[in-house]
Amino acid sequence: MQGELGGRKVSDFVQLSDLAPTFLEAANVKIPSQMTGRSLMPILVDNGSGRVEGFRSYVLLAKERHSRSRENDTGYPTRAIRTENFLYIRNYKPDRWPAGALGIRGNEGIFADVDDGPTKNYMIEHARDSTVKSLFLLSFGKRPQEELYDLREDPHQMHNVVDYYGYSTVAELFSNILESELKAFEDPRSVGKGEQFDQYPRHRRNPPPFEKVEPPLQIREVLDLTRTENSRF
Repeated sequence: MQGELGGRKVSDFVQLSDLAPTFLEAANVKIPSQMTGRSLMPILVDNGSGRVEGFRSYVLLAKERHSRSRENDTGYPTRAIRTENFLYIRNYKPDRWPAGALGIRGNEGIFADVDDGPTKNYMIEHARDSTVKSLFLLSFGKRPQEELYDLREDPHQMHNVVDYYGYSTVAELFSNILESELKAFEDPRSVGKGEQFDQYPRHRRNPPPFEKVEPPLQIREVLDLTRTENSRF
């Protein structure tokens, strides 16, 4: 993350969990040991530019949440590591649809994890078009177990290079760093207890209606699905 203040430019990576310990240190309050974030005060009071704290060369990302757009309210679990030059993503359930299950329709239509709107509707209606198909698959299709993006060449993260020649060592490096960090934090996904995220009961007053539907023909064609595979939607 970069910002400019007082004529200096700082490139340290920070995340939201760093805010709480920062506020506590600024108020001279002891930071609880269970907090995983790290105070930004050393950066704020430093006069240096560039990477002020050497360990802030990357940031970890995680996603877990219930979603009624899939059977049994399951989410789409991912973990990632972002550096200056690369983004590495691990998808723990690549068999699931990240934008919502095809055969379930809610207030947002199909792919119900994506808000309804003109852009979404256009992409679904024109999924067969040569200028739309690749973008449709990136937005709504299933993802591989691993993704790697070279941000120097691909800042918009459009091309997964995890299987490209010359990137296997990079992918392995980030996979090992991510796994080490997750185990240090005792992340359930790293110690074989990830299924517990899907087992927590979800309590919601007046949940929106969802129904099972057959996906539009153009969607089945673009995703190379047949009617006999409808049980997997």
